[in-house]
Amino acid sequence: MVKNNVIVTVVGKNRAGVLSEVTTAIANLGGNIMDISQKMLSGYFNLIMIVEMLKVKIGLIDFKKKLEELGDKKGYKISVQHEKVFHYMHRI
Repeated sequence: MVKNNVIVTVVGKNRAGVLSEVTTAIANLGGNIMDISQKMLSGYFNLIMIVEMLKVKIGLIDFKKKLEELGDKKGYKISVQHEKVFHYMHRI
């Protein structure tokens, strides 16, 4: 089976509800969170998720745009990359 995953990263000032906002948006778009990690440092958060796209009904560009718009509206930065691109960029 061909993987159709993306890497979603979220960075910003911590406040109540950020994780819920992002994960709800992903679920509403049809994404399935396969793995998640969050770190906190001096009031800032860094969240990274592997999201399966098999049931997402829109294209990757629109998926990315909707999540980036959420981040802009809520005051944090969201980035979406196809898993293959992410692995290629971070290889040794």
